[in-house]
Amino acid sequence: MAIEVLETQIKITPADTQVLKRLSNTLVQEKDYLAASVSLSEGLKVNANNTIALERLKIVNQELQNEELKRLKALQEEDPAQFLADIKDKK
Repeated sequence: MAIEVLETQIKITPADTQVLKRLSNTLVQEKDYLAASVSLSEGLKVNANNTIALERLKIVNQELQNEELKRLKALQEEDPAQFLADIKDKK
C-alpha cells in the first residue's frame, strides 16, 4: 500500500527527492532490490551528487548480485541442465 502511494506521489512530483528516498527505502525493506535500484537511479537523475543515494545504490546492486548467485546455486543443485542453459544465455 505504501509503495503505491509513493509511486503516485512521484508521478505528481517526479523531482521530489524526499519521496524518491522514501520509496527506495520502502522497497529495500520489502527486499524488492530491482525496484529499489530503479528508484535510486531516478533519484540520482534529479541529484547526481547525492552520495548517500550512490552508496545505497551500490549496496542494493550488491544485493541483486547476491540474489542471482543464490538463484544460480539453487538451480545448479536442482536442475543442472537448466543451470548450464542459463549460464550459456548470460555469455
